[in-house]
Amino acid sequence: MTRTAYESLSSGRSDITPDLDHWSAWSGVYDFADSAATAMVSSSPRRFLQLQVEFVPKGLHGGGLEMMEFRVSQPPVSGPVVGEIWPVEVEPAAVTSFVYALRPELGPETTGFDQLVLETSGKFTGLDSVWINQERADIDLLSVQDQHLVVGLPRMGPTDNRKLVEVFFRAQVYYFGTMFQGQVFDSERPLEVGQLVEAEDATFRLDSTQLWVGIQLGGGLLRQVGVHPPVVTPNGDGINDQVHIEYTVLKLTEAGAVEVAILDLSGRRVRQVYQGRDRSGRHGRAWDGRGEDERVVAPGFYMYQVQLDADEGREERNGLISVVY
Repeated sequence: MTRTAYESLSSGRSDITPDLDHWSAWSGVYDFADSAATAMVSSSPRRFLQLQVEFVPKGLHGGGLEMMEFRVSQPPVSGPVVGEIWPVEVEPAAVTSFVYALRPELGPETTGFDQLVLETSGKFTGLDSVWINQERADIDLLSVQDQHLVVGLPRMGPTDNRKLVEVFFRAQVYYFGTMFQGQVFDSERPLEVGQLVEAEDATFRLDSTQLWVGIQLGGGLLRQVGVHPPVVTPNGDGINDQVHIEYTVLKLTEAGAVEVAILDLSGRRVRQVYQGRDRSGRHGRAWDGRGEDERVVAPGFYMYQVQLDADEGREERNGLISVVY
């Protein structure tokens, strides 16, 4: 029945409801304003895609949609892949051991996969092992970066339908709600679209059903503030010519204003080392023992000061640096 015929009915017209038997539920909002490619989340491979586009004009400006481009895989590498992570609450900034469990649906209509890519706004620090159906698997660590982990798995095909894959790794989490998004790929089809891991119960042994991690509340926004080395000798010999003022920002969902400065013991500013906006994570700023005039400061003790201004509040940390030459 067409929409026109439906609306012309004089009686027997009921409310319009989503067709969840043939379509996935509507997703959250995707933002394409920066023209960057965005992976669309679907609970399983679908033949059709339904879009609702909203235009938000500014002032008297108009809007238009000139082009949309899609990249699809046929056949898909996998059917729905469900997964969960444990633990779901950790100490902020602490290196924590996690297990990421996933269970794929693989059938004759899928090609299978042999790679898992994990991405997070936290920081990966290492991979320990991978287990498939509680047996340790031979794997390849293809890449581990701060926010990106790529693992080569034994090839999984239709005979591995719904086998449990458990990935044990270490990572740091800096704010509440940190996501660990997974995606499986086929290395023999490098240009094909991978299948996203959806948050759901993958194993009864983990009390999770989620892919995000919280942090223990309490404590400040600035942690682990220090300087390395504690002495700077700015004489140009390449040894301790700089010190690194390091700090960890926690719990911020948006960037906060940070200022790092060097003061003398009377509180007078000697040098502004850094002024900018930092997101949650570990940061470091270098000082070369020079003042605002780019001349080497006099020998003695100086204070470093790290200030953070955010919606959650304002915090400040201080410490001592020795200048010797």
